Amino acid sequence: MLVPDLGVPDAAKSYDLKVLDMLETESLTWADRMRAEGREEGREEGREEGREEGREGERKLLLRLARIRFGEALARSLATRLEAIADADRLEEIGEWLLVCDSGDALLARLGQR
Repeated sequence: MLVPDLGVPDAAKSYDLKVLDMLETESLTWADRMRAEGREEGREEGREEGREEGREGERKLLLRLARIRFGEALARSLATRLEAIADADRLEEIGEWLLVCDSGDALLARLGQR
């Protein structure tokens, strides 16, 4: 790197070059860290969006199955309850209940228990 001659002693020029090199290296490191953090934040946002899309798809499937098995009225009642559930394991459990419950009332009662 060329430093213009401004009447500064050579020792000071040498020091300035070291500082400039250090700052340049540090700024690259900082910029790399910022890019890496940005990429990680983007990945995490993408994963969360994917999880939410998966849960939304599971809710739709549960409602469709409930509608087929127990009718439209039960599906409407179930829809409001499912909206509040964000846990994928819980949604999966409700899917199993759709298979084992004898009636829509039994399913809703089971949902109310937990």
